[in-house]
Amino acid sequence: MNEKDNRVMVVDCKEYDVSMLKSIVASGMEKLGYKPKGKIALKPNVVCAFHPDVWEPSTVTNLDVLEGAIRALAEYSEVSRISVTETSAVGNPTRFSFYWA
Repeated sequence: MNEKDNRVMVVDCKEYDVSMLKSIVASGMEKLGYKPKGKIALKPNVVCAFHPDVWEPSTVTNLDVLEGAIRALAEYSEVSRISVTETSAVGNPTRFSFYWA
């Protein structure tokens, strides 16, 4: 792995707007020189999503961010598949994590 593989980008985003988030993700991939292709797996960190009385929304990835990333990746013709993957916490089935997220 070289230094180019370890770069990150931090961008200020004032609201969870899917089209704005898609643009930010697309711009970030372009600026970092990332050209996705093939099969892509996204892991959105919803493992801590339980009933709203038990968890804080800030502990999981906002689903608008996930949608923006998916839409940005879908623009690349060389991407053949986008999968969303997750593993739940003990005692909380993954499908419930996605439901509560």
